[in-house]
Parts: sequence; structure tokens; C-alpha cells
Amino acid sequence: MSDSSNSQLVPVIFVTGTDRAAVVDALAKEREDLLALLELVAGAEEFSGPDLQAVTRALDAAATPAMFGGNRLVILRDGVTEESLPSLTLYAKEPGAGAVLLLSHVRSGRSTKAYNALTKAVRASGQLVEVAGAPSRQGDLSSYIREASAAQGLRLSRDALAYLVSRLGADTGAITRVLEQLHAACPTAEVDLSSVTELVVGPAQAKVWDLTDAIDGGSIAGALRHLDALLREMHELQVEAVLINHVRKLVRAAEGRPRSSKDVETALGIKAFPAKKVFGRVQALPFSRLVSAHRLLVTANQDLRGRSGLEMRVILQVLVARLSVRIGGERNLRRAGISARS
Repeated sequence: MSDSSNSQLVPVIFVTGTDRAAVVDALAKEREDLLALLELVAGAEEFSGPDLQAVTRALDAAATPAMFGGNRLVILRDGVTEESLPSLTLYAKEPGAGAVLLLSHVRSGRSTKAYNALTKAVRASGQLVEVAGAPSRQGDLSSYIREASAAQGLRLSRDALAYLVSRLGADTGAITRVLEQLHAACPTAEVDLSSVTELVVGPAQAKVWDLTDAIDGGSIAGALRHLDALLREMHELQVEAVLINHVRKLVRAAEGRPRSSKDVETALGIKAFPAKKVFGRVQALPFSRLVSAHRLLVTANQDLRGRSGLEMRVILQVLVARLSVRIGGERNLRRAGISARS
């Protein structure tokens, strides 16, 4: 936990802020710390709002002692609403024994009297984690990115910092992802403009990475979610080009029969970090799957140009789901209801 990893366990932790990406990151950190602290082999019991039924189930789970003793971790995401606030406040005042209730909420607008009552109860019995997003003013944003990069062990040159400020803005999620990628890709702590520009093309590129990572990981739901986000910034044919380039990159790497990520770096002319990802995917994937993925792209290309009569968004959704199965592996076939031969 942020401030309590080595102190007495608290029964309620409330992560809140106005920046969704910052709240999600902070919740993930709290979750990771608590799982390690509680040594929970079975993991956490997780619920998502905003319906009152999910809140009730979460509170019932937190109030019920673990079957074999010990502690339990109950997570409730986005369950804080005007309707649920009385129940949550009552629990925070009298939390259950042997459980940690981890709440998250993205604030919008002014705090109400009922919301303030919840935060007051959490402060009294547990821990309130108020998360700040990236500031909007350019000077403050520069300081924010400089401090965040220092936390990753990086020292940005002046022009590299200016470039990140101009391209990423106050997108906390994009800032976090880019700095993590720089940390993995840069052999030294010194980061100059050339290192940054090779990895960063702005927030849309971060969404491209999210989409292709989800496809490579076989996460159909995640890939569709990231596709939807990307389509808010790019035309359907641009997204098609992203998918074509990704599959072509995998095919080119596989054709060279690489023995290490260094071989991929040389063959594709890319940096060490993306080369490691490509090498890992190619090693785990039969070449026949890449051939099949390429055929899917050819079919989708014809459909996008009017053959099927379907909306372009729908065509891309079907394509992304099928690519997630072909490239991501067979474990999602039955769950997705997609035929291996389709």
C-alpha cells in the first residue's frame, strides 16, 4: 500500500481522484501491494459498479469472515454513487473484521455532503488515497513529467522533455506508459530527443500499442475495448493499416527464423524493447497462424471497400476478435465462440 505497507493493516482503502488513468494506476498499485501483504494465493474478490447490486455483494463479501480464517481482499471499482454512498459510509464506520475493502472512484464536479461523509468515515477507520492527475498548465506539466521520469530512473534532456509535453499533454496514462517504455528501451539513464521520438508519436500511438498488445495476448475483450478507443482518434482505414503493419512485422520476423531478439532488431530495424516483444510472440506462434492472420486481413480489406455491405467499424471488430484468436493463441476459442477454421 502507498503509505501503509509496513504498518497495521487498515480495513478500508478509498482511492479517488479526477483523472481516471491516475485512479486506475493507483488502484492497481494498492491491489498489488495488498495481495503481497496478505499473501492471498486465491487472489482478490472483485466487483464493479455502479449498480447497487454489485455494491451490496461487495459489502456482504467484506463483512463475511474467510472460510478458513485469515484475511480477504474485496475490491469495488466505480461503485461510489449517490445511491450507494449511505451503505458504503455505514460500512466504513463499522468495517468487517479480517477483510480489506479497496474502493475506487473517479470524481466529477463538486463533492456532495454524502460523499464527504464517506471520506470522513474512511479517514477515521482506514486510508484515503487522493490521486492527482497531470496538471494542465505547461510549466506544471513539465515538472510533473520530469518528476515522473526521475522516479523511473531517467533524466530527460530539455528538448526531450519539451517534446513529451507537446505530444502527450496531460494524458496521465500515456505519460506512464511512455516512461515505462523509455525505461525498458534506453540502455542509459540519459534520454535525448532521438530516443524519445523513436518511441513516441503521441497518445494515439499509445493506443496502438494497447491494441496490438491485447491482440498478441489473446484478449478479445481488451482488444475490442482498445479498438473502440483508437477509432475515436483514427479513421477505420488508418486502423486497418495499423493491423496490416503489425501482422507484416510478425511475418517478416518469423520468416527470418530468429534465434534471439537481436536477430529481430537487425531484421526489422527496431529498438531492443519492441524487438523483445516481437521475438516472444514469434517464438510462441506457429507460422501457419500468421498465414491465417494475413488471409483475414485480405478478406477484411475487401469488406472495408464495400463487398460485405457491413459498417466499417463492425468489420474491424470482427477482424480484431479473429486476429486475437489467431495470434493470441487457442485458449480463447471456446470462450469467444469463434471457430478455429472461420
